[in-house]
Amino acid sequence: DAQGLIARLDGALAAETSKPHGASQFCSLVMHPNERGWAEADTVLTDAFASLGRIRREAKARLEDSAEPGLTATASILFFESPDPEERIAPEAGT
Repeated sequence: DAQGLIARLDGALAAETSKPHGASQFCSLVMHPNERGWAEADTVLTDAFASLGRIRREAKARLEDSAEPGLTATASILFFESPDPEERIAPEAGT
């Protein structure tokens, strides 16, 4: 859920866990796609998440065969329609 994700992100930032590995990703992009762009972005992100699932399974098998403790990591892909941050709601007259 979103609250759990935010809590894990907050904990990682507080513990500075991204520094030892140097490859953490914190990316965000506001975009304005048309229907085709929406579908293309959805496909790219769906494929990326499927790849993460494969990596997760393969890493689990490698860890079972080794004495390596592994890492705890969170991977999240978000893609949703949202309000435009550039648009401002005009104040009501007289306020």
